[in-house]
Amino acid sequence: MKTRVLICSDDAARMEALLALFTALPDLPGIEASTWDADGYTSVADASKHMDGAGLLVVDHAEALAVIDALEPAPEVPVIAVLRATEADADALLARADEFLPEADASPLLLARTLRLCRPDARLPGEIEYLAQRDSLTGLPNRRLFERQLELALLGAERHDRRIALGWFSLDAFDDLARELGQTGTEALIVATGERLEKGLRRSDLVARANGGSFLLMLELGGYAGDLAYTAEKLLDTISAPLLIDGARRRPRASLGLALFPQSGRSVGELVREAHAAADEVTAAGGDDFRFFDAELDVVSRRQRQIEDALPGAIERGELSVTYQPR
Repeated sequence: MKTRVLICSDDAARMEALLALFTALPDLPGIEASTWDADGYTSVADASKHMDGAGLLVVDHAEALAVIDALEPAPEVPVIAVLRATEADADALLARADEFLPEADASPLLLARTLRLCRPDARLPGEIEYLAQRDSLTGLPNRRLFERQLELALLGAERHDRRIALGWFSLDAFDDLARELGQTGTEALIVATGERLEKGLRRSDLVARANGGSFLLMLELGGYAGDLAYTAEKLLDTISAPLLIDGARRRPRASLGLALFPQSGRSVGELVREAHAAADEVTAAGGDDFRFFDAELDVVSRRQRQIEDALPGAIERGELSVTYQPR
C-alpha cells in the first residue's frame, strides 16, 4: 500500500526537485520508492484541498510555520520541513515539524534517512513515554509525573531554603454530580476544572489530575501565609464561576487542602497525605473552602483573612480611630 505524500512549495522548480527526490529514493528497508506516491502544489489553498488522506506532509516555503498551521495536518501525519539557510524561525519550525531536510544538502540518501526517522513507529517510543505521564482526559500531568516533579522541587527548595505548598483540590459532591451529568457532562466538568486551575496559577506552579474530580497543585510560596491564602481564595472563586454544561448553568464548588514544606512534611508522600487530609476536613465541614494541614498556620491565615474582610468600610462604621499622629 502506497503512502500519499503531499508537498507544498512556494517555488515550482524547488517542488519539482523534491518530487524527483522521491522517485530517486534508494531501496532501503521500509523506504522503497514504490511505497510513496508524491504530489506537489505551489498554492497553499490547492494543497489544503488535498490534505485529507495524506500520509506525509513536506513543506518547503518561506512562510513554513504559517503553511503548516493552515494545512492542519492530523497528529498522526508526520511533517518534514525543508530548512532554508535564511529561515528566521528555525527553532520554532523544528519544534513544529517532526523532521527536517537542510536546503543545501537535500539528497535521496538524506531524504531516506529523514523518512525513517519521522515514521510513526520511529516516533512511537517517545509518544508512549509522553502519554504515560499525562492524564488521557485533560492532558494534564498525571500523578506519577507530578510526584516526580514535586520530588525534584523539594530537593531544590531544601537546598535554597525555599518553601513549597502542596494542594489537594477536590470538587464538592463529585459523585452526585457525576450521576446527574452522565459521562459526557462529567468529562466536560473535569476538563473545564483543569483548564481553570491552569489559568489561575503562575507558570512556576504545577497542576495535575489525581483521580476522579481531584487535582494536585504545587505552589511556590511568597513571604507569608497570606500569599497562599489569597491564591487559594482566588482558585475557589475561579472554579465557582458559572459553567455551561449540556445547556445548563452550573456553579461548581470545591474543597482545597494545603500542606507546606517543610513545616507539614518533608517527603512527597507525607505532603500528599496531609493535603488530602486537610481537603477531607473541608469537605466534612461543608466544602467550598480551604484549610491548612498545619493548625497554627491555619489559625494565622484565617485571622488575617478576617481582618482583611473587615477593613472595607471600617472607618464608616466607626471601628477605627487615630490614637497618635506624629507631626
